[in-house]
Amino acid sequence: MTLFSILTLLSVGGVAVLAGMMAFSAPFNPPPVPTLQAAAGVLVKNIGDLPKAESFGARDGTRIAYRAYPASADRVAVLVHGSSGSSVLMHLIAKELAKLGITAYALDMRGHGFSGPKGDVAYVGQLDDDVEDFLKSIAPKHPNAKRLLLGFSAGGGFIVRFAGGAKGEMFDSYVAMAPYLGEDAPSARSRVDGGWASAAVPRIIALAILDGVGIRQFGYLPVLGFAIPEEQRSNPVLTPFYSYRLWANFRAPHDWKGAVRGIRRPMIVVGGSTDELFRTEKFDEAFRLVRNDIKVEVVPGINHMQLVTEPPAIAAAVKAVTALLPGQ
Repeated sequence: MTLFSILTLLSVGGVAVLAGMMAFSAPFNPPPVPTLQAAAGVLVKNIGDLPKAESFGARDGTRIAYRAYPASADRVAVLVHGSSGSSVLMHLIAKELAKLGITAYALDMRGHGFSGPKGDVAYVGQLDDDVEDFLKSIAPKHPNAKRLLLGFSAGGGFIVRFAGGAKGEMFDSYVAMAPYLGEDAPSARSRVDGGWASAAVPRIIALAILDGVGIRQFGYLPVLGFAIPEEQRSNPVLTPFYSYRLWANFRAPHDWKGAVRGIRRPMIVVGGSTDELFRTEKFDEAFRLVRNDIKVEVVPGINHMQLVTEPPAIAAAVKAVTALLPGQ
Protein backbone atom coordinates (compact mmCIF):
# COMPACT_ATOMS: atom_id res chain seq x y z
CA MET A 1 0.00 0.00 0.00
CA THR A 2 1.35 3.39 -0.97
CA LEU A 3 1.74 6.33 1.42
CA PHE A 4 -1.01 8.14 -0.52
CA SER A 5 -3.39 5.21 0.01
CA ILE A 6 -2.64 5.12 3.74
CA LEU A 7 -3.24 8.86 4.12
CA THR A 8 -6.47 8.56 2.12
CA LEU A 9 -7.75 5.78 4.38
CA LEU A 10 -6.82 7.76 7.48
CA SER A 11 -8.58 10.86 6.21
CA VAL A 12 -11.68 8.89 5.25
CA GLY A 13 -11.64 7.17 8.62
CA GLY A 14 -11.28 10.52 10.38
CA VAL A 15 -14.22 11.97 8.51
CA ALA A 16 -16.30 8.92 9.38
CA VAL A 17 -15.41 9.25 13.06
CA LEU A 18 -16.30 12.94 13.11
CA ALA A 19 -19.54 12.26 11.27
CA GLY A 20 -20.45 9.60 13.82
CA MET A 21 -19.63 11.94 16.71
CA MET A 22 -21.98 14.54 15.26
CA ALA A 23 -24.75 12.13 14.26
CA PHE A 24 -24.97 9.98 17.37
CA SER A 25 -24.44 12.63 20.07
CA ALA A 26 -27.27 15.00 20.87
CA PRO A 27 -28.30 17.09 23.89
CA PHE A 28 -31.47 16.52 25.88
CA ASN A 29 -33.52 18.48 28.40
CA PRO A 30 -32.53 17.34 31.93
CA PRO A 31 -35.09 17.16 34.75
CA PRO A 32 -35.98 20.55 36.27
CA VAL A 33 -33.77 21.84 39.10
CA PRO A 34 -36.19 22.52 42.01
CA THR A 35 -34.33 25.53 43.41
CA LEU A 36 -34.20 27.19 40.00
CA GLN A 37 -37.90 26.52 39.44
CA ALA A 38 -38.77 28.03 42.83
CA ALA A 39 -36.81 31.22 42.12
CA ALA A 40 -38.33 31.46 38.65
CA GLY A 41 -41.76 31.32 40.28
CA VAL A 42 -40.82 34.31 42.45
CA LEU A 43 -39.80 36.23 39.34
CA VAL A 44 -43.04 35.45 37.51
CA LYS A 45 -45.03 36.91 40.42
CA ASN A 46 -43.11 40.19 40.18
CA ILE A 47 -43.20 41.09 36.49
CA GLY A 48 -46.62 42.70 36.33
CA ASP A 49 -44.94 46.01 35.49
CA LEU A 50 -42.63 44.56 32.84
CA PRO A 51 -41.99 47.16 30.10
CA LYS A 52 -43.11 46.35 26.58
CA ALA A 53 -40.38 44.90 24.37
CA GLU A 54 -38.87 47.27 21.82
CA SER A 55 -36.33 46.44 19.13
CA PHE A 56 -33.43 47.80 17.08
CA GLY A 57 -31.99 46.67 13.77
CA ALA A 58 -28.69 44.81 13.90
CA ARG A 59 -26.20 45.09 11.03
CA ASP A 60 -27.71 42.07 9.26
CA GLY A 61 -31.23 43.50 9.48
CA THR A 62 -32.43 41.20 12.29
CA ARG A 63 -34.59 42.92 14.89
CA ILE A 64 -33.09 42.49 18.36
CA ALA A 65 -35.47 42.97 21.28
CA TYR A 66 -34.83 44.86 24.50
CA ARG A 67 -36.74 46.45 27.38
CA ALA A 68 -36.04 50.01 28.44
CA TYR A 69 -36.07 51.42 31.98
CA PRO A 70 -35.47 55.16 31.39
CA ALA A 71 -33.83 57.46 33.91
CA SER A 72 -30.78 59.74 33.61
CA ALA A 73 -29.19 60.19 30.18
CA ASP A 74 -25.64 60.24 31.54
CA ARG A 75 -25.53 56.80 33.22
CA VAL A 76 -26.48 53.66 31.28
CA ALA A 77 -26.44 50.00 32.29
CA VAL A 78 -26.95 47.32 29.64
CA LEU A 79 -28.11 44.00 31.15
CA VAL A 80 -27.54 40.52 29.74
CA HIS A 81 -29.61 37.54 30.93
CA GLY A 82 -28.42 33.98 31.59
CA SER A 83 -28.62 30.78 29.53
CA SER A 84 -32.03 29.90 28.07
CA GLY A 85 -33.49 33.16 29.43
CA SER A 86 -34.42 36.60 28.13
CA SER A 87 -34.65 40.22 29.22
CA VAL A 88 -37.41 39.22 31.66
CA LEU A 89 -34.75 37.72 33.95
CA MET A 90 -33.19 41.13 34.50
CA HIS A 91 -36.42 43.00 35.26
CA LEU A 92 -36.03 43.40 39.03
CA ILE A 93 -32.43 44.61 38.80
CA ALA A 94 -33.24 46.99 35.94
CA LYS A 95 -36.16 48.47 37.85
CA GLU A 96 -34.01 49.21 40.91
CA LEU A 97 -31.30 50.80 38.80
CA ALA A 98 -33.83 53.14 37.19
CA LYS A 99 -35.06 54.19 40.64
CA LEU A 100 -31.51 55.35 41.39
CA GLY A 101 -31.27 57.40 38.21
CA ILE A 102 -29.43 54.86 36.03
CA THR A 103 -31.10 54.12 32.70
CA ALA A 104 -31.19 50.35 32.22
CA TYR A 105 -31.65 48.36 29.02
CA ALA A 106 -32.28 44.62 29.30
CA LEU A 107 -31.52 42.75 26.07
CA ASP A 108 -33.00 39.63 24.53
CA MET A 109 -29.69 38.32 23.24
CA ARG A 110 -29.91 36.97 19.68
CA GLY A 111 -31.24 33.41 19.71
CA HIS A 112 -33.34 34.15 22.82
CA GLY A 113 -36.70 35.70 23.54
CA PHE A 114 -37.88 37.80 20.62
CA SER A 115 -34.47 38.20 18.93
CA GLY A 116 -34.10 36.10 15.80
CA PRO A 117 -34.36 32.30 15.42
CA LYS A 118 -34.37 30.47 18.75
CA GLY A 119 -31.16 28.86 19.92
CA ASP A 120 -28.80 29.91 17.14
CA VAL A 121 -26.61 32.68 15.76
CA ALA A 122 -25.07 32.96 12.31
CA TYR A 123 -21.46 33.00 13.51
CA VAL A 124 -19.42 33.07 16.70
CA GLY A 125 -18.99 36.73 17.56
CA GLN A 126 -22.41 37.85 16.32
CA LEU A 127 -23.59 38.53 19.88
CA ASP A 128 -20.62 40.85 20.36
CA ASP A 129 -21.55 42.68 17.15
CA ASP A 130 -25.16 42.96 18.33
CA VAL A 131 -24.07 44.67 21.56
CA GLU A 132 -21.98 47.11 19.54
CA ASP A 133 -24.96 47.78 17.25
CA PHE A 134 -27.20 48.37 20.25
CA LEU A 135 -24.81 50.97 21.65
CA LYS A 136 -24.88 52.76 18.31
CA SER A 137 -28.69 52.70 18.30
CA ILE A 138 -28.97 54.39 21.71
CA ALA A 139 -26.05 56.79 21.22
CA PRO A 140 -28.26 59.75 20.22
CA LYS A 141 -30.13 59.48 23.52
CA HIS A 142 -26.94 59.12 25.59
CA PRO A 143 -24.19 61.04 23.78
CA ASN A 144 -21.92 61.52 26.80
CA ALA A 145 -23.07 58.70 29.08
CA LYS A 146 -20.93 56.46 31.23
CA ARG A 147 -21.79 52.90 30.19
CA LEU A 148 -21.73 49.65 32.13
CA LEU A 149 -22.38 46.09 30.93
CA LEU A 150 -23.82 43.60 33.43
CA GLY A 151 -24.38 39.90 32.80
CA PHE A 152 -25.78 36.97 34.77
CA SER A 153 -24.59 33.33 34.63
CA ALA A 154 -23.82 32.47 30.98
CA GLY A 155 -24.36 36.19 30.40
CA GLY A 156 -21.71 36.81 33.05
CA GLY A 157 -19.34 34.59 31.08
CA PHE A 158 -20.21 36.60 27.99
CA ILE A 159 -19.33 39.75 29.96
CA VAL A 160 -15.86 38.33 30.60
CA ARG A 161 -15.56 37.51 26.90
CA PHE A 162 -16.67 40.99 25.81
CA ALA A 163 -14.65 42.91 28.40
CA GLY A 164 -11.46 41.01 27.53
CA GLY A 165 -11.99 41.19 23.77
CA ALA A 166 -11.43 43.72 21.02
CA LYS A 167 -14.62 45.65 21.87
CA GLY A 168 -13.96 45.81 25.62
CA GLU A 169 -13.37 49.55 25.77
CA MET A 170 -16.87 50.31 24.49
CA PHE A 171 -18.03 50.19 28.11
CA ASP A 172 -16.56 52.05 31.05
CA SER A 173 -17.08 49.19 33.52
CA TYR A 174 -18.51 45.70 34.00
CA VAL A 175 -20.43 43.59 36.53
CA ALA A 176 -20.39 39.79 36.16
CA MET A 177 -22.98 37.95 38.28
CA ALA A 178 -22.15 34.26 38.86
CA PRO A 179 -20.21 34.17 35.59
CA TYR A 180 -19.80 30.84 33.82
CA LEU A 181 -16.06 30.77 33.17
CA GLY A 182 -15.79 27.30 31.66
CA GLU A 183 -15.43 23.61 32.41
CA ASP A 184 -11.82 23.91 33.57
CA ALA A 185 -12.28 26.92 35.86
CA PRO A 186 -12.02 26.44 39.65
CA SER A 187 -15.63 27.61 39.96
CA ALA A 188 -17.00 24.80 37.75
CA ARG A 189 -18.86 21.82 39.22
CA SER A 190 -18.42 18.23 38.01
CA ARG A 191 -21.86 18.03 36.39
CA VAL A 192 -22.65 20.37 33.53
CA ASP A 193 -23.89 23.55 35.17
CA GLY A 194 -24.88 21.62 38.30
CA GLY A 195 -27.56 19.66 36.43
CA TRP A 196 -29.00 22.68 34.63
CA ALA A 197 -27.72 21.60 31.22
CA SER A 198 -26.82 18.54 29.17
CA ALA A 199 -23.94 18.81 26.71
CA ALA A 200 -23.44 16.65 23.63
CA VAL A 201 -19.71 16.43 24.28
CA PRO A 202 -18.70 14.21 21.31
CA ARG A 203 -20.61 16.51 18.95
CA ILE A 204 -18.96 19.58 20.51
CA ILE A 205 -15.51 18.02 20.07
CA ALA A 206 -16.20 17.11 16.45
CA LEU A 207 -17.55 20.58 15.63
CA ALA A 208 -14.61 22.23 17.39
CA ILE A 209 -12.19 20.17 15.28
CA LEU A 210 -14.01 21.15 12.09
CA ASP A 211 -14.17 24.77 13.23
CA GLY A 212 -10.42 24.72 13.78
CA VAL A 213 -9.83 23.90 10.11
CA GLY A 214 -12.39 26.41 8.85
CA ILE A 215 -15.35 24.05 8.28
CA ARG A 216 -18.30 25.80 9.94
CA GLN A 217 -21.32 24.60 7.96
CA PHE A 218 -22.52 22.37 10.80
CA GLY A 219 -22.44 25.00 13.54
CA TYR A 220 -26.24 25.10 13.57
CA LEU A 221 -26.40 21.64 15.20
CA PRO A 222 -27.71 21.68 18.81
CA VAL A 223 -25.12 20.84 21.47
CA LEU A 224 -26.67 22.03 24.75
CA GLY A 225 -30.07 21.34 26.31
CA PHE A 226 -31.53 22.98 29.41
CA ALA A 227 -33.60 21.72 32.33
CA ILE A 228 -36.85 23.30 31.18
CA PRO A 229 -40.08 21.40 31.97
CA GLU A 230 -41.77 20.07 28.85
CA GLU A 231 -44.83 22.25 29.30
CA GLN A 232 -42.65 25.39 29.31
CA ARG A 233 -40.44 24.65 26.29
CA SER A 234 -42.71 26.58 23.93
CA ASN A 235 -42.64 29.66 26.17
CA PRO A 236 -41.29 32.49 23.98
CA VAL A 237 -39.03 33.80 26.75
CA LEU A 238 -37.27 30.44 27.20
CA THR A 239 -34.82 28.67 24.86
CA PRO A 240 -34.58 24.86 25.32
CA PHE A 241 -31.49 24.18 23.15
CA TYR A 242 -28.34 25.95 21.94
CA SER A 243 -26.54 25.39 18.66
CA TYR A 244 -22.76 24.99 18.64
CA ARG A 245 -22.41 28.57 17.43
CA LEU A 246 -24.55 30.04 20.18
CA TRP A 247 -22.91 27.84 22.83
CA ALA A 248 -19.46 29.02 21.72
CA ASN A 249 -20.48 32.70 21.69
CA PHE A 250 -22.64 33.03 24.81
CA ARG A 251 -20.01 32.18 27.42
CA ALA A 252 -16.47 33.02 28.39
CA PRO A 253 -13.98 31.90 25.72
CA HIS A 254 -12.11 28.62 26.20
CA ASP A 255 -9.07 30.70 27.13
CA TRP A 256 -10.96 32.41 29.93
CA LYS A 257 -7.72 33.30 31.68
CA GLY A 258 -6.60 35.15 28.59
CA ALA A 259 -9.92 36.99 28.49
CA VAL A 260 -9.62 37.99 32.16
CA ARG A 261 -6.06 39.10 31.53
CA GLY A 262 -7.29 41.25 28.66
CA ILE A 263 -9.93 43.17 30.65
CA ARG A 264 -9.06 46.86 30.48
CA ARG A 265 -11.95 48.36 32.43
CA PRO A 266 -13.00 47.98 36.10
CA MET A 267 -15.03 44.87 36.91
CA ILE A 268 -16.87 43.57 39.98
CA VAL A 269 -18.03 39.95 40.33
CA VAL A 270 -21.14 39.11 42.40
CA GLY A 271 -22.16 35.61 43.50
CA GLY A 272 -24.43 33.80 45.97
CA SER A 273 -22.97 31.69 48.77
CA THR A 274 -25.34 28.75 48.17
CA ASP A 275 -25.09 28.67 44.37
CA GLU A 276 -25.96 25.12 43.30
CA LEU A 277 -24.55 25.50 39.77
CA PHE A 278 -21.14 27.05 40.42
CA ARG A 279 -18.62 26.95 43.26
CA THR A 280 -18.95 30.55 44.34
CA GLU A 281 -16.21 30.17 46.95
CA LYS A 282 -13.79 29.59 44.06
CA PHE A 283 -14.58 32.75 42.08
CA ASP A 284 -12.00 34.78 43.96
CA GLU A 285 -9.41 32.06 43.41
CA ALA A 286 -10.26 31.85 39.71
CA PHE A 287 -9.76 35.55 39.07
CA ARG A 288 -6.67 35.74 41.28
CA LEU A 289 -5.02 33.10 39.12
CA VAL A 290 -4.73 35.89 36.57
CA ARG A 291 -4.93 39.23 38.42
CA ASN A 292 -5.83 40.69 41.81
CA ASP A 293 -7.74 43.86 40.92
CA ILE A 294 -11.17 42.30 40.29
CA LYS A 295 -13.32 42.43 43.41
CA VAL A 296 -15.59 39.47 44.24
CA GLU A 297 -18.70 40.05 46.37
CA VAL A 298 -20.53 37.01 47.83
CA VAL A 299 -24.13 37.40 49.04
CA PRO A 300 -24.87 35.07 52.00
CA GLY A 301 -27.70 32.54 51.68
CA ILE A 302 -28.41 33.20 48.01
CA ASN A 303 -28.49 30.46 45.37
CA HIS A 304 -27.95 30.83 41.63
CA MET A 305 -31.32 32.02 40.37
CA GLN A 306 -32.00 34.04 43.52
CA LEU A 307 -29.26 36.41 42.38
CA VAL A 308 -31.87 38.02 40.10
CA THR A 309 -34.96 37.57 42.28
CA GLU A 310 -34.14 38.18 45.97
CA PRO A 311 -33.79 41.67 47.51
CA PRO A 312 -30.35 41.10 49.17
CA ALA A 313 -28.87 39.88 45.88
CA ILE A 314 -30.48 42.65 43.85
CA ALA A 315 -29.16 45.16 46.37
CA ALA A 316 -25.65 43.72 45.96
CA ALA A 317 -25.88 43.98 42.18
CA VAL A 318 -27.16 47.55 42.37
CA LYS A 319 -24.40 48.45 44.84
CA ALA A 320 -21.79 47.10 42.42
CA VAL A 321 -23.27 49.10 39.54
CA THR A 322 -23.49 52.34 41.50
CA ALA A 323 -19.91 51.88 42.72
CA LEU A 324 -18.78 51.76 39.09
CA LEU A 325 -21.29 54.36 37.83
CA PRO A 326 -21.35 56.93 40.63
CA GLY A 327 -23.85 59.76 40.41
CA GLN A 328 -22.89 63.39 40.13
